[in-house]
Amino acid sequence: MLLVIFSFWVFGKINDYDMSYILSWTFFALSLAELYSIISNVYEIRTGNKVKEYDAVAIILQYVLWWIKERLEYFLKGKDESRAKD
Repeated sequence: MLLVIFSFWVFGKINDYDMSYILSWTFFALSLAELYSIISNVYEIRTGNKVKEYDAVAIILQYVLWWIKERLEYFLKGKDESRAKD
């Protein structure tokens, strides 16, 4: 998963786009997911009660895919408008 975050950082650097906000929130969310996983595992071991797990990675990936889609639509819309002016 860190490879995906690193890839987005490289993409942002190459295209001169500041992605630090998205990357920092993504890293923060992954850290919280791991912390929750550790705490729930300790709780489950000590009490024997099953704890419901949340898939934070899927939520993050849905947001990232939505963000990429929005950017692509924005760039494609700009190209369509420039063609219409010609």
